[in-house]
Amino acid sequence: MNVALIGCGFFAQNQLRAWRAIEGVKVVALCDTDPIKLNATGEEFSIKRQYTNAAEMFQDGGFETVDIATTVSSHRVLVEMAASKKIHVICQKPFAENIADARAMVSAVEATGKTLMVHENFRWQSAVRIVIEEVRN
Repeated sequence: MNVALIGCGFFAQNQLRAWRAIEGVKVVALCDTDPIKLNATGEEFSIKRQYTNAAEMFQDGGFETVDIATTVSSHRVLVEMAASKKIHVICQKPFAENIADARAMVSAVEATGKTLMVHENFRWQSAVRIVIEEVRN
């Protein structure tokens, strides 16, 4: 499976390590609006295809999944771009700024038959489960 990653900040570094550890997965393209971060990340992870414009990356294609590791304000436009190209999406949390954006993103991807996932949440971690139980009691 070929993956593209948008966003070269802190979380992207962890995600790139995780993608690299999965057999059969290759990150083939990177995108970030900061060319310095983009180049440094590309060099560190040996990813040659680098873009400062997500639309150009989607236009060039060559990947089945996009990993969106950007700030929440950019999520909707990026998810909708991916949907327009029929690309599977995994998106960083928080997923959306509001319920309207969340619904629009879900609808856009759902209409393609592709998968939309949100990066890990913490609700199943033991500390969070304890707090939830305390609140319920």
